[in-house]
Amino acid sequence: FARSLDELCAALAPWPDEAAAVTRLAKAYRARAAEFFGSGHKFSLAVVGQVKAGKSTFLNTLLFGGQDVLPHAAGPKTSVLTRLEYAEETTLRVEYYTAADWAALEAAAAVPLDTPAAHGAREILHAAEGMLARRDECAAKGEETFACPDDETLAAILEDTVGGGMLSPFVKCVTLGLCREELRGLSVVDTPGLNDPLPSRSQRTEEFLETCDAAFFLSHAGYFLDDADVAILTGQLARKGVRRIRLVASRFDGALADAAASGEKDAGHVRAQLAQRAQQKLDEVLTRMRRTGTGAPVVDALLECRRPLFVSALARRMALTTPAQYTPAQHAVARSLFAGRAPEAAELEELSGFSDVEEVFRLFIDEKDATLAQKADAFAAVAQTELRTMLTELCARRAQQLNAFAAEEEDAARRCVQAAAEARRIEDASARMFDEHLAPVAELLHSAAEALSAASEEASVPAERRDVTLHTQYVTVSDSKLWKPWTWGRTHREYTVREAVKPYWDVTDTVEYLSAFQRDMKLLWDDLYAPLTDTAALQNRLVLFARETLRAGGGGDSGGAALALTRKALGHIAAPRFVFSTEALRAKLAAQYPGRVESPDQRAALMEACYAAVREASVAAVKELEQGAKRFERMVRAAQQDYSAALLRPVNDARRAVEERRAAARAAAAACQEFVETASRLI
Repeated sequence: FARSLDELCAALAPWPDEAAAVTRLAKAYRARAAEFFGSGHKFSLAVVGQVKAGKSTFLNTLLFGGQDVLPHAAGPKTSVLTRLEYAEETTLRVEYYTAADWAALEAAAAVPLDTPAAHGAREILHAAEGMLARRDECAAKGEETFACPDDETLAAILEDTVGGGMLSPFVKCVTLGLCREELRGLSVVDTPGLNDPLPSRSQRTEEFLETCDAAFFLSHAGYFLDDADVAILTGQLARKGVRRIRLVASRFDGALADAAASGEKDAGHVRAQLAQRAQQKLDEVLTRMRRTGTGAPVVDALLECRRPLFVSALARRMALTTPAQYTPAQHAVARSLFAGRAPEAAELEELSGFSDVEEVFRLFIDEKDATLAQKADAFAAVAQTELRTMLTELCARRAQQLNAFAAEEEDAARRCVQAAAEARRIEDASARMFDEHLAPVAELLHSAAEALSAASEEASVPAERRDVTLHTQYVTVSDSKLWKPWTWGRTHREYTVREAVKPYWDVTDTVEYLSAFQRDMKLLWDDLYAPLTDTAALQNRLVLFARETLRAGGGGDSGGAALALTRKALGHIAAPRFVFSTEALRAKLAAQYPGRVESPDQRAALMEACYAAVREASVAAVKELEQGAKRFERMVRAAQQDYSAALLRPVNDARRAVEERRAAARAAAAACQEFVETASRLI
């Protein structure tokens, strides 16, 4: 079986926590086997129960005639596991924590997980804090034996070592040696409560139960066999290999007093009610155990508990004294249960129930060899039941985790859908606002194109020019008159002017037009983009939307984040660079027609060249407008992308985190499912 536990640990290697649990079980099993089958094993009989179930008082009454040998008090008193064994003379052997034990405790306390072992180790270290010298002194001793010549000395030493005194933080366990024949070959153990508020005490009891053979399980009659009792009885006693268990309803006088206050005076009826309660609860537990395949040795160990014993240590002490010596508590019992009269010793003895306990105690001793033989035969079977129970619990825990991971993945999927919807909302709203800002571009572009087209139709081409040449001619005309002799021989010149008109054409007109066209195009460009680069209205809308979005996401608008991200995004928007030029066309025309054109053939060619240049300039201008609009749209879309990205960053970060959690939940769920399938096969 130990080898099968090793194989199981190897099979569970992918799940370290579960493998560690099986490893601990295997280690405990080997230690339990080594102790039980070793030559020094004594039949161990424990008194077990919750805190204040009356364990120490029970043992004081059973073994010491009611004397307060073992410490007890109103609060949890027994802090150290106490063994009662046979010795020739009364001695008390104290086993201290060694240096190795303290090192192991410090290592266990350093574990970050809040496991019972880690919590208990921290509590032990805390109790010894500030007493390092005393701790080292006790550790160096290892163990110490005290002689107890009288009851007072014994009580004082027990108080100091077991009852929470100065030595208690350093004591692992104590063994009280008594010269009592009934203790030969027997170890009776007084245990700290299994629900002790200090975890280290409960832990010590649980460790002891690994090797315990028989037990009196005490349950306070006032809250008899509550859920915590049932859990301890079925989970920590029977499953640990305790072969003989008797259930004891302790402090029965208290239950009778409560019943008397309600008008019920019959002790037999109260016993019957409590016994019926025990039988019903245990029958339910046993039915579940059988249904889940719990081994027969575990089930059989609980059968005797269906017949509880009812004890009152107070009544036993009253039976051993006189009414004049009653304590206030004993007087209260007498008034409540016996109408104030002095009860007979026989009545008190019957009420105490200790005669039945003593009989069971003797029976445990008489049958101890048979009990040990039964335990030996069922040793592996009990451990198998413990293993099966542990694996079943681990599977159940993993199944719960699987459901939790499925719910977590479902929630993550829902959050992803919500985040995607929020991202679409942000992108759509951003796109609408930037689309509205771009909307006038098409209309303005169309108007500009029409204006350019009209201008090209009315374009200036070379006008006809005339070169006028004046030709002056004269004739000499005689001024002589026959009848005027004095005019004889005189002459004058008569001039005539004749115009010679020669038409010509010059390319300069078109060149100047193209230069003016370039200037006008720049003015048109500036007028076109002046309203589009004014983003004040757009900025206001974007800032309002950003504030609403940031607040809805829980981030708020701290430090003007909305305005900052909007301004940064709108920094992309500016008038596109103007790159249109007619310089090449002008240079080409000037080079092609450097002088006047006078012939009709040359005139036709010049006209065609000028018209072509103007058309080409017009087409290039329209193309430049279109390219500029595209460049401007890219700027606006870059601003839109920057703006949306800034708003989507928290959404996308949250979505990535959710997706990571979703992936982790899927992986964990797969691991859980694989473990459940693997462990189910092993069970």
